Amino acid sequence: MNIDKTVPFGHLHIHSEFSLKDSPAKVNAIVDKVMDLGMNFAAITEHGNMHSVVRFYNACMDTSKKLVKKVGADLGIDDTVLSEIIELIPRGKNMKQALRDVPKLKQYKEKYPDLIKAVAKREVKPILGVEAYVIPSKEMIESDDKALNTVKHHLVLLAKDNIGYRQLIKAVSQSYLYQHKTPKSVFPRMTYDLMKEHFKGGHIIALSSCIQGEIPELILDGKHKEAKEKAQFYESLFGKGNFYLELQNHGLPEEREVLPHLIKISKETGIPIVATNDVHYIEKEDARIRDMVVAMRLETSILDKGFDHDCGELYVKSYEEMLELFKDTPEAVHNTVKIANECNVELKKEKRFPKYDVPDGKSEEEYLIQLAKEGIYKRFPDFDTWKEKHKKLVLDRMDRELKTINKLHYAGYHLIVQDFINMGKSIGLVGPGRGSAVGSLVCYLIGITDVNPLKYDLIFERFLNEERVSDPDIDTDFGTNREKVIEYVRGKYGHNAVCNIATFGTLAARASIRYAGRVTGKPLKLCDRIAKMVPNRPGISLEKALQENPDLKAEYDSNRDVQDLIDDALLLEGLVVHTGIHAAGIIIADKDISDYIPIMYDQKEKTWVTQFDMTECEAEGLLKMDFLGLDNLIIIENTLKDIERIHGRKIALSDIDLNNKEEVNEVMKNIFAKGRTKAIFQFESVGMRNLLKRFQPNSIEDLILLNAAYRPGPLQYLDEIIDIKHKRKKPHYICSSMKSILELTYGKPIYQEQIMRMFNQIGGFSLGESDIIRRGMSKKKIEEIEKYLPPFKEQLIKAGAKPEDAEKFCEELIEFANYAFNKSHSAAYAIIAYYTAWLKHYYPVEYMANVLSNSSSEKLPVYIKECRDMGIKILPPSVNESGRTFTPIGKDSIRFGLAGVKNVGKSCNDIIKSRESDGKFLSLKDFIKRMVEMNSRAVYKRELESLIMTGALDGFGLNRKQMMSGCVKYVKNLKEYIKKKKTAKRQETIEKARQKAEAPHFDPRISEFRKEYILKKEKELIGFYASGHPLEDYSKVIDEKADMMIGDISEDSDGAYVTLVGQISSFQVLFRKRDGRAMGKFVLEDLTGEVDCICFTKAYEEYNEVIKEGSVVILKGRIMADIERDAETNQIINMEVQVVVSEVIPVTAEQRVYITLSTVFDWADKAKPLFEKYPGQDPLFVYFEAENQIYESKNTVKGCKELEDSFCKMFGDKKFTIMRGA
Repeated sequence: MNIDKTVPFGHLHIHSEFSLKDSPAKVNAIVDKVMDLGMNFAAITEHGNMHSVVRFYNACMDTSKKLVKKVGADLGIDDTVLSEIIELIPRGKNMKQALRDVPKLKQYKEKYPDLIKAVAKREVKPILGVEAYVIPSKEMIESDDKALNTVKHHLVLLAKDNIGYRQLIKAVSQSYLYQHKTPKSVFPRMTYDLMKEHFKGGHIIALSSCIQGEIPELILDGKHKEAKEKAQFYESLFGKGNFYLELQNHGLPEEREVLPHLIKISKETGIPIVATNDVHYIEKEDARIRDMVVAMRLETSILDKGFDHDCGELYVKSYEEMLELFKDTPEAVHNTVKIANECNVELKKEKRFPKYDVPDGKSEEEYLIQLAKEGIYKRFPDFDTWKEKHKKLVLDRMDRELKTINKLHYAGYHLIVQDFINMGKSIGLVGPGRGSAVGSLVCYLIGITDVNPLKYDLIFERFLNEERVSDPDIDTDFGTNREKVIEYVRGKYGHNAVCNIATFGTLAARASIRYAGRVTGKPLKLCDRIAKMVPNRPGISLEKALQENPDLKAEYDSNRDVQDLIDDALLLEGLVVHTGIHAAGIIIADKDISDYIPIMYDQKEKTWVTQFDMTECEAEGLLKMDFLGLDNLIIIENTLKDIERIHGRKIALSDIDLNNKEEVNEVMKNIFAKGRTKAIFQFESVGMRNLLKRFQPNSIEDLILLNAAYRPGPLQYLDEIIDIKHKRKKPHYICSSMKSILELTYGKPIYQEQIMRMFNQIGGFSLGESDIIRRGMSKKKIEEIEKYLPPFKEQLIKAGAKPEDAEKFCEELIEFANYAFNKSHSAAYAIIAYYTAWLKHYYPVEYMANVLSNSSSEKLPVYIKECRDMGIKILPPSVNESGRTFTPIGKDSIRFGLAGVKNVGKSCNDIIKSRESDGKFLSLKDFIKRMVEMNSRAVYKRELESLIMTGALDGFGLNRKQMMSGCVKYVKNLKEYIKKKKTAKRQETIEKARQKAEAPHFDPRISEFRKEYILKKEKELIGFYASGHPLEDYSKVIDEKADMMIGDISEDSDGAYVTLVGQISSFQVLFRKRDGRAMGKFVLEDLTGEVDCICFTKAYEEYNEVIKEGSVVILKGRIMADIERDAETNQIINMEVQVVVSEVIPVTAEQRVYITLSTVFDWADKAKPLFEKYPGQDPLFVYFEAENQIYESKNTVKGCKELEDSFCKMFGDKKFTIMRGA
């Protein structure tokens, strides 16, 4: 590297991947390329947005550190010195700024002048801008003429200074009010008036842009005079010397036509010219990547005949290349330097937190102290009766925390949070806390959290300490009150000062394969097959996938199509492809957010969103709060309401006493220790239920431990922990001081706080230093912690550890820190888990009704089975008892909600309203009459038939088939009668209609539908079998043989070998292409759900006699879960589960049916036709009294209550028996 070389040119028109689906260029790669070409400035100009300006600014600032390394190496300066210099350059500053702000750096300037001078000269200055879309007037936007209302001329805008940057932010934000949206893109647009309003004082430089700019478009239309006038208009708008005619030469014929006219306008008007390249990618050969990206946006393939390929010239060109392109106008190239010299934006982090309105003229610090002191008596009412040493413990801890909070100027932050949390508590439920804030006593005293940190030995410094450089982060869980709390915050601090936060979705490994295949015309089956070979876990990259999966690597090495596909996918992997809205994050500022950062309007969600992501918003000094919605809190909240409504007992969460040993023991013994934790927060997975039964927890501390330990890493300790808990082993401590730290976790480190305790209590470091060490260990930043380890080892040895044990322990500690869990968070969530378990134990019907009401369709059968296992009956919907959702009925029943019945929807409101105002419905006719009078959709054919077939009208003495046969006709006749009463003039007409309406419509002689049909309709209309289950007779064998219910299969089950019991349906025989061998594909259903199964050739050949439609089987196989996750949130978007079958065993009949008939003639004439209606797998034995013989029927039947009832009607009681068992 020539350390003195810089070129008199820089790129002023650059797009990165944040010009969504138009550029594949990464911000850091752009800046690195610019730096390598000797350019010491560059501008970022995304299409219509400012998403990347902070990233670009920081990347340019970081060139100083990169140059220190590069130039320093060339000058032969020692690496240690270079590291010291780099350490002194603050994040977000370059060398010039650091020399101004960091006095110590000046010493190095004196010692190494050539290095510092070269870096300051070569570092890349960031120029922040946007390529805006312009539409001349608001009237054009409102025009019905599509040619007018879709106009979007391009115009490059660059901020000259911080005032210009703020002006740009405002204008870009408001441009979203005039956005033009197409199915594939959004174009925020600025009007002339908008620009005139914001771009005052000459703080913006504008360039006329590419051939899609307004002036080039006029030239191409032959309107040369108008083009010149438009140039003069823009010069007057931005000020003399602040508007440039932009010259581009990518070899396009339109550019060749435009260029001479632009130069002519410049000569005639004196408006300067500037040369740019419309950069969309880094290297010339990257043009194909841009083609793929554009094809993604257009939802087409680069192979399509109509696809417009990139010209191949939109790369980061060198100064020499640009000079050659514009050799006739070299001043246009060199004018970039003139522009750069005028552009000097410096981003500074300043806290922009809202100001809390403190009463009585107090300072924020004084008021926080007051609230904390008042909180002592709210949390500890008998505080004055405590022993002095206990009082001192609380007061000293409170004072220490307050001192830190106030010293770091976070009093206002805590006041803001406590205000909206306490408001939330006044209208609903707020979680007891989450994250490290649970470790703060002050947070507990002022109501931010509801977990006493002293009781659970939680550490404040894990949340906040003087050594920490980052802002505190308090996230909050809400129930039904979440939206109201957010609205409260908007109302208090101003709607313009509160905003949602943007997220940026990127292409993960699997998605990149699918997109690459789509835009390059690869077969969908190939793309899907290869994508599914990528290991199914968050954060996996294609590179890692090739290393980990030998089958994928073999495909890559041997199949050219696969190699091309993966190579293309590697080019797209990690690309930003869309914006989203953070699920919980909200920004709160002290004034209009667009005074600080750009925002955008999301038309679909009808809300304003930041153009920066969460990290960048915080870096800009804005306050970020997470308002999380937690379904379990909604379940708890609604359960408490049901308890009050049904039992008259008003319970608050604080009434569920964690210190009530009797209740805690009851809940631990009956819920947790028995693994009965389905529908229990954080504890309902199959693995956790099995762990609970082994562990036998008996305290809240045990729940905290298990919640933290049930994850990769700590799981390795659990077998030993269980042995220690049950006294089968003794814990080993490398020194006696370790016992007090590890005793609660049975001798093994589980929590992050334990690391901090070790370094604090044994190593002698402050808790703040201990937190820094803990963080360094968790990120495996050995350079950050290596200075702390020798003194820590020394103290371990002094405390009694053997030297070799101390050495080994430190090595293991670094690995442990990588997965250690935050005890503060685990404690809060373990307490929510206890609340849910307490409700399940003491109020099972009310709790499970609300669990069912908040369940997904996939989990509903699982929880229904859980209810039945608990002895709770799940009743079909009823127009006389059901609410909108699942409703507790009596001590042991839950009614299905009317809103959950397919096709009924909002009609349920009419049913409930009528029932509440006029009493229960007395008959089917009464129900229909009242609904007709309300003009309700509940009696429309589809709605009424859904109510009948789900049992909602069962209580009126008619069977479902009888109701179905006459209901539509009755509704029609009743409506006709009501109409005639209002409109007919002749009484005979009315009387005739009345007689018709009041005539019998429901024939009591019609026999009921077959049970199988009723169950099928129930499953179709309410998602589960309300009147029974086709497999209920097999429940015993399912319980005995299955090691997992199908409904319990989750993402954690991937790769597990399981035994399932269920019934085969949707059976298909498939044939392998290469040799024609048969395979089986089918669905297996049990009491909780269904799963796809595939039986490959070898297994199918062995078990094909057993695999039949309708067969009930024991199936063994491996679960394969194909999971798609959201790139930003890591939430599961889609999960496809398949069981690869290895063994199939038929389930032998569990029962036999015995009947008694007077004579053999009764069999042929009456009994046989009846039994043929009930095919099944149960053997049938007939005893003929006259002949005194027992006959075993050739046909098996389904022994059930319905068959028994039908038989007894024909032949009398006590002649039908079902024998169960072997």
